Amino acid sequence: MTYSELQVTTNFSFLRGASHPEDLLSTAAVMGMPALGVTDRNSVGGLVRAMVKAEEVSAQHAPIRLVVGCRLDLVTGASLLVWPEDLAAWSRLTRLLTKGKSRANPKAGEKGQCFLYWEDVAEYARGMVGALVPDMAGVQEGELRWMADIFDRKRGHVCLTHQRRPNDVRRLHQTAEAASRFGLRPLATGDVL
Repeated sequence: MTYSELQVTTNFSFLRGASHPEDLLSTAAVMGMPALGVTDRNSVGGLVRAMVKAEEVSAQHAPIRLVVGCRLDLVTGASLLVWPEDLAAWSRLTRLLTKGKSRANPKAGEKGQCFLYWEDVAEYARGMVGALVPDMAGVQEGELRWMADIFDRKRGHVCLTHQRRPNDVRRLHQTAEAASRFGLRPLATGDVL
């Protein structure tokens, strides 16, 4: 069985990610991963460097597929990963990010911030695969309902990530059960920073 990490934050997510996209792709190739998903927070800034490195690594070693995406941190506190399936969906994702960033008020110290709501995601989500990222407490029913309404059974997921906290196994089991009640599929991620 092979594993591909689909939730990777690069240093293009300021104060979140620590590694350059090139280093992450090189490490994934050394580990034998067939794919790596770069999902910076409310940004696609690290993807160009990641794409260049993916081509380089694939030419020198075993092929590695870059799965381009983004982590959307919503105003409500919910977070989800999205991956466009085609060029039209990629265009919608960049327009969604532009919309969220245009709401920031630089004069109020909000420069570089992104203000997005579930309604925005619903408007732009056609052609994207999505995965809800639960917080430490687990998933909220309202978030699951939004995900089920926006993404169909084939495109909607919920991330299952070990947080290295007490009761991780119970939390992951409860999250998977809650996701299945809403027709969402579990997706194992490592939340690489």
